[in-house]
Amino acid sequence: MARRSVDDRIAEIAALRDDPSSDEARDLLRKALNAKPNVLVAAAANVIGNGLAGSHEQALCDAFERFLAQPAKQDKACVAKHAIAQALYRLEADARDVFLAGVRYIQLEPVYGGKADTAVDLRVTCALGLVRGLYPDVMNELARLLADSEVMARVGAARALAHTGHVDAASPLLRYVALTRGEDSRVVAAALEGLLELHKADALPLFEELLQRGDAELHASACVALGESRLPEALPVLIRAADRAVTEEDRQPVLVAVAMLRSEDGSAHLLGLVRDAPEGAARDALSALATFRADSALAQRALEAALERGDPVFEDFARAALCA
Repeated sequence: MARRSVDDRIAEIAALRDDPSSDEARDLLRKALNAKPNVLVAAAANVIGNGLAGSHEQALCDAFERFLAQPAKQDKACVAKHAIAQALYRLEADARDVFLAGVRYIQLEPVYGGKADTAVDLRVTCALGLVRGLYPDVMNELARLLADSEVMARVGAARALAHTGHVDAASPLLRYVALTRGEDSRVVAAALEGLLELHKADALPLFEELLQRGDAELHASACVALGESRLPEALPVLIRAADRAVTEEDRQPVLVAVAMLRSEDGSAHLLGLVRDAPEGAARDALSALATFRADSALAQRALEAALERGDPVFEDFARAALCA
């Protein structure tokens, strides 16, 4: 009998996702976890994690340990190790040894022009596993990850800090990141979002301070975080920032954040600007509202506000923005 290809075996494993706990499925998944090809092990781990098939926890841990040997050869791009860590996380498994090994794990692989670390996602998943597992020293591990050389590892660390519930320990670290000049904007954004998750409206004085700094990237990150927070208390902070804005570049992200709040008060403020503000601010407010032009009722209100200006040129601008 001809040997089946790895692709055929992966397809067979993927077909188990509807019933991963049957006797036949358990046997096939067990064999797949013991297989040599990393993509086959990853396929089994994905089925187990998505199907919450908890009987495979030890086999997952054993497979992870096996792929730590000659990793760049046996598990290129950390395909198997990351899938295993994700499965253990979804299963809420007691896999502290795996998560501790993974949160510090680096796998450099050759790429054009040098080497790349393919274990970034693994480190982040393992950090979240330690958070969920209430690992006693998790804050030190997250602080280490927050200093990682890879940007997306630092983003993951900031997000994980917000999930710890350790407000007194997590908040200073996130504030430090938010206030550090030169940090990547993605990391700063994650830190700001984390502060809002931890503190809600109590974090707003810091945002008021940040919005007054002359740092365009920081300003934009703070606006996005406030908009995504949906906090009603964020609206006055954003309105004051918009009132301080001198240029369109300063004003536009603030008004978009107001629209992102998706509140009646926020929409009313923008509609008022469309009707009565000087043309530059009115156009910015209309553009912010147009971000949600799929909301037909809001788009109609924005168009009606634009028509009240009695300016045919502005009307044309409004129709183009709201119907794009």
